[in-house]
Amino acid sequence: MFYLKTLEKDFMLEPKDLGPGLKETIKRRLTQMMEGTLEPDLGFVIALVALDDQHIRPGKIEYETGEVEVWVKFTVMLFRPFRNEILDAQVTTVTDMGFFADAGPVQGIYVNKHQMPQDYGFDAQDNVWRTSDMEVEIRPGCGVRMRVVGVDITPGRMNVVGSIMDDYTGLISGETD
Repeated sequence: MFYLKTLEKDFMLEPKDLGPGLKETIKRRLTQMMEGTLEPDLGFVIALVALDDQHIRPGKIEYETGEVEVWVKFTVMLFRPFRNEILDAQVTTVTDMGFFADAGPVQGIYVNKHQMPQDYGFDAQDNVWRTSDMEVEIRPGCGVRMRVVGVDITPGRMNVVGSIMDDYTGLISGETD
């Protein structure tokens, strides 16, 4: 799920960054620091959405180094899958125990064979999960729709477990070239 959240952060600016265009420098540094990172308990930061001038406090100078500590309040767009949410993902790896898929910044969503319908079986020769009627094949590169059954955020990593047991989940597109 995508959502907006207002955050606060302190960070240091080097003396070379001070001068004309300071507010643009602060915005650029904040964007570089935040976008693409995993914030604990919040999710992946997709984009810096808003940073108003009135939410930048005057900095404090560190006399030993000349750096300036700046406090800012800003809004970011976050992505975090929640339990029971439906996600579309692309299969990356297929094993005899299940498969892994990616959905945006969430890498390695795991779907165990016990989270697949009973008529799916693993074909080791073709390295695919296939239904007993041979109509559906899950292989690397295909798109799947899944329900999130578990999310665990550890420092620097988000672990997600999915299921394709529900109605309208499973294969949604064949291999992409």
